[in-house]
Amino acid sequence: MKLDTNQEQIVNSTAKNIIVSAGAGSGKTRVLTERVKHLIDIGVSPENIVCITFTNKAANEMRDRLADVEGIGDAFIGTIHSFANKILKASGERYDLLTAEKEVEIVRYLISKYAKYVTHEDYMKFLDLRHLIKLGAKDESALKEEFTPSIMYEINVFYGDKPNSYDKKFYPENLYTVCKRRGIITFDELLIKCTNYFKSINAKIEYLLVDELQDIGMNEYGFIMALNADNNFFVGDDWQAIYKFKGGDVRIFLNIMEDPKWTAYYLSANYRNATNILDIAKTIIMQANDIMDKNVYATRLETGEVTVDTRSNLSNYLSKIKKDKNYKDWFILVRVNKDIYEISQKLEEFDIPYITFKQGGTSNEELDSLMEENTVKILTVHTSKGLENKNVILYGNFPIKQKPYCRNSDERKIMYVGCTRAMDKLIILN
Repeated sequence: MKLDTNQEQIVNSTAKNIIVSAGAGSGKTRVLTERVKHLIDIGVSPENIVCITFTNKAANEMRDRLADVEGIGDAFIGTIHSFANKILKASGERYDLLTAEKEVEIVRYLISKYAKYVTHEDYMKFLDLRHLIKLGAKDESALKEEFTPSIMYEINVFYGDKPNSYDKKFYPENLYTVCKRRGIITFDELLIKCTNYFKSINAKIEYLLVDELQDIGMNEYGFIMALNADNNFFVGDDWQAIYKFKGGDVRIFLNIMEDPKWTAYYLSANYRNATNILDIAKTIIMQANDIMDKNVYATRLETGEVTVDTRSNLSNYLSKIKKDKNYKDWFILVRVNKDIYEISQKLEEFDIPYITFKQGGTSNEELDSLMEENTVKILTVHTSKGLENKNVILYGNFPIKQKPYCRNSDERKIMYVGCTRAMDKLIILN
């Protein structure tokens, strides 16, 4: 598909510092890839281009779209942590990264060696609850309800949350001390180390492109600024800022949009959603209190179909899916992982084939490879970001309208992301 006039203007812009507000379905990834092609076409060496993405999935998609560009292998296209890791390893630093798997392994070791109260089963429950708390599905009080003070005390000791206020005679090690002993660093420490390294060598990047800027946090922003790029091209959407629980700070994006030293552009045309679907998505997002007001509009002529119903009527819609048998045309999006089990049980009752994708539990690469299977896909809204399908059921606590005093901007954004995954049909079950 040819670039529209606005997209073409952004791709070919000669401004040195560019910030793009890109709405859902506006062709953001295409603009980014075309920008890279444009830079190479005007003589920029690929080795002078760094393109930072928020997920491995986004990086792989960009590489696929640029596969036929000569010399593209010399450009860096990947996540911010993979870039930092590449630079630090090349500088001679020696360390291991604290992955989720490694964290679990270390805490299991601590429990087996030192625990007096907490069990492995307690620990796994704790991990599940912690994830739900980060997603906003539960608050901190859930931990007190589930675990005794003694269990929570030990968990805090093992996680290093009490570095100086516990009895080291009984607990000689915790996550922090084990990591230090083994030369393991966190992803935040990785960014800080690399930021300091860039500052020490007065780094200078020629061309820097950053995707999903609305989801980066202060550590990531400090790292990006330390690259000291001559030319910046940042893309984001404050309406889709759904990673606050991971440290994302949408104010970074909003502040740059208002900075007179930057040239701001808007991708307002939506090529994905039928008119009615985009209308209800806009109704929802405009109830958030920390977003920019922007003119997002649908380009498709189809009105689409929007249905609002109760969760108790899920079976009615599953009957229709079963009858049509076009299973791959359906996403069922849930708010939190715990809802996935309930949905999967229902699909089994109707003998409907399905695949589940838990947040953080399925790689983006695996998700891509399985999308074409004739199965219903059950995903959290967070996992669905960057994806689309003809039909979407949004299942969970997703009220369309809320009174001003009880509105939650984060929840409005999550719901907006969920709605804008649907191309033709959207069913909201509250």
